[in-house]
Amino acid sequence: MDPYSRLAGKPIIGGSTYGTINPYITDIPRAYSLLVTGTTVTQIETPSQDQLADADTYYLGGHYYVLDQAEADILINAGYGDFLEPVV
Repeated sequence: MDPYSRLAGKPIIGGSTYGTINPYITDIPRAYSLLVTGTTVTQIETPSQDQLADADTYYLGGHYYVLDQAEADILINAGYGDFLEPVV
């Protein structure tokens, strides 16, 4: 499966500062996503729909999530604690 086939059913191609396609809409991944299966966390740039469906939970890059303590503990134990902020 082409990792970009999940985007509107077709790949995004092109994209340059001189072309007709907006340079901010390119085929270059911009953020990492985290897929969690059990206590295993996998960092991935372009998750497919199948990878998301196979994960117990996932956190897409560029988004904010409110986690419960158990979810936070999994990410902390996997080394992602610096990316978490406590909500008080």
